[in-house]
Amino acid sequence: MIMGLINKGAHLTPEGVTDILRYQGAMNKGLSQILKISFPNVVLAERPLVDNLDSIDPNWFSGFVDGEGVLFYWYN
Repeated sequence: MIMGLINKGAHLTPEGVTDILRYQGAMNKGLSQILKISFPNVVLAERPLVDNLDSIDPNWFSGFVDGEGVLFYWYN
């Protein structure tokens, strides 16, 4: 979503920057303290609900853990 906004030039307008911050704030680490202070009125975008974890094909999933096995303990 953020890259789509940047490709459209939204980062060049105040409204576009606010939209980008909405999505950034909804990501894992959220907004930094500096951004929270600088943009206090940003309402975070809603994160989509992921409810299909039981239907993941093990062969498809193995592509993510094949190299290092980082997700071994989470998946097991």
